[in-house]
Amino acid sequence: MQKKYIIVLVFLITISLQSQTYFGFKVGANLSNIKGDNPLEGIKPAMHVGGVVELQVSDKISVQPELLYSMQGSQNKDDANLKNNNHYIVLPVMIKYFLTDLINTGDDFLSIDAGPQISYLVFAKTSDGWQEWTNTKDQLNPIDYGVNIGASYEMDNGMNINIRYNYNFANIYKSNDFNLKANNTTIQISLGYKFY
Repeated sequence: MQKKYIIVLVFLITISLQSQTYFGFKVGANLSNIKGDNPLEGIKPAMHVGGVVELQVSDKISVQPELLYSMQGSQNKDDANLKNNNHYIVLPVMIKYFLTDLINTGDDFLSIDAGPQISYLVFAKTSDGWQEWTNTKDQLNPIDYGVNIGASYEMDNGMNINIRYNYNFANIYKSNDFNLKANNTTIQISLGYKFY
């Protein structure tokens, strides 16, 4: 496992040495859900915030690692007071393909984005609807992983808008007698700024 991380790190360093590098930040809304064996299944609104680094590989391709604090979980469809609040530190690595040949918008850019992500659970509580919260972190897997797909619109003043869908493959539950299985899903809408 450590060898894989070292290979990825060397790959990113190599790209950064051969490319222009831009730094920025983003903040936005999450529409998250936990699909599967989850009595509180339903879309829960929350937010995310974090930093980004964009490594420009060519005129059409860039690699964008991000480090985000993401508030996720789920919310009962019939009673918004019944909810799971799960907070993650998230590391997505997005490959961005710029549609410069298809869309001519001057100095603005539209890209299609896709890539993997890994997440670490830092906080997990469940509400019973009566303002009583139960700590559920010990019941959940600390590591989650999945893929993202989305699109970004970047303006020449550094502002950018992004929308993406995230699906995680890992079962959020630890091994249990009931063989429960569920997966995190999130739609993210972000507003960001990059320093060019």
